[in-house]
Amino acid sequence: MRSPSASSAYSGQRARGHPSCRSVGLGGSPAGEGLPAPDVEVDAVDGVHTADPPLEDATLEEREGLGEPAHLQHRFAGGRFGTGPIVVQPGHGAEQLPGVRLPGGAEDVDGRPRLHHLALVHDRHPVGRPRDRKIPVTGAAFRISSYDKTAQTITAVPDPNWWGTKPKLDSIVFRALDYTAWTDAYLNKEIDYASAILPEDYKRLAKAAGTDIRTGARWGEVHITLNGARGPLKDVRVRQAIQHAIDRKAVATAFGKDLPVQLKTYGSHFFMPNQAGYQDNSGKYGTYDTAAAGKLLDEAGWKLKGDTRAKDGKQLALTYTLSAGSTSAQEGQAELIQAQLAAVGIKISIKKVPSNDYFAKYVTIGNFDLVSFRWVDQVFRSEAYPIYRQAAGKNLYENYGSVGSPEIDALLKQAGEITDPAEQAKLYNQADTKIWALGHSIPLYQRPQVLAVRSNFANYGAGGLADDAFTKVGWLKE
Repeated sequence: MRSPSASSAYSGQRARGHPSCRSVGLGGSPAGEGLPAPDVEVDAVDGVHTADPPLEDATLEEREGLGEPAHLQHRFAGGRFGTGPIVVQPGHGAEQLPGVRLPGGAEDVDGRPRLHHLALVHDRHPVGRPRDRKIPVTGAAFRISSYDKTAQTITAVPDPNWWGTKPKLDSIVFRALDYTAWTDAYLNKEIDYASAILPEDYKRLAKAAGTDIRTGARWGEVHITLNGARGPLKDVRVRQAIQHAIDRKAVATAFGKDLPVQLKTYGSHFFMPNQAGYQDNSGKYGTYDTAAAGKLLDEAGWKLKGDTRAKDGKQLALTYTLSAGSTSAQEGQAELIQAQLAAVGIKISIKKVPSNDYFAKYVTIGNFDLVSFRWVDQVFRSEAYPIYRQAAGKNLYENYGSVGSPEIDALLKQAGEITDPAEQAKLYNQADTKIWALGHSIPLYQRPQVLAVRSNFANYGAGGLADDAFTKVGWLKE
């Protein structure tokens, strides 16, 4: 699975020097690497990390259902230097906290994760169910010291038995905070790190005094999934026509027009442009070509009747399923794609469904025609196997559109069994070419990290494909 996204913020004692502003250019850094900021001397730090939904009991429940959104914030406490909050959205660093590991998850296109596993860095198994370990479990530089069900908090402190670099943080407190409160909380100096990926948030946060906007090229794929298991989309020609009819560059431009980074389209389901092994495999299937779309639809028997195509007396009508809790950016994307497909005679109805039902009752059971969400942190290609393998009856794995082939399965299996990175990349790229040809899904653009961070907060920010060294995080000395 892929991991959720995060944002954060801080307050506390300052240190000498300059803050570490991270900036990882889209398409710029080598495989597995971000551009880490220079290390600076720091003192102890405070801050806050929260988990939403609420904690239910003394164990951290492993959430396997894909329809349960989670939002994280965290506070790092600085001991004698006082306390202050740091708030984190999942994925922009929460998964990189020493002592905490977040196996992946998919996100809605606005960055809110739909799957969250919270686990200690002890092994690959989340803490939670009876088969798993009970609190306390120690891993890396931090250990769990306490939790408060009423306050919905968990506190982690440095582990005195940790043999590695000692952290600057005196404690990390995880607590619940609704994602809609992040920007206001930052502006009110209640937190010191917040996501600025949505244009409406960026406009407010970028003007805040003492704020750096730090950007990074994370593994984040905004895409359209096509359901090949029902209706007109069973025909590969219709799926291919939709690939041609969607202007991916226009979608990326619309989302990024008010952001400090340029969003670009790319041509791979497995690699980001800033990873070794990347190549554009989209070929003719990734080109915006309305004439080619129309030709494919004609060949499939969908003839233009006025403004809409029809076949055997039925209109070519599809639904774009959207969460009722969608942001203005998500709604804008749906409306833009609706207009683009209308231009080739495909009628799209935007269907809003309850937020809590979006994944559980629609996406993960294949109850849709078109949907958009985000896969994140798929740095290891083998994690993508369940997304592209053939469905087995009602078991869709994570191939929610049920588009696949034995050839793709074989290539992915072979790639997962060899250790040579170059040979692996060749196999994944071969599989990717076939995935594009089948019209499985349409990668729209690589979504960057855009974070507002206090200017004097060092060694933390948007790390792209890299991990943050959380033992080095802290405030600049005054």
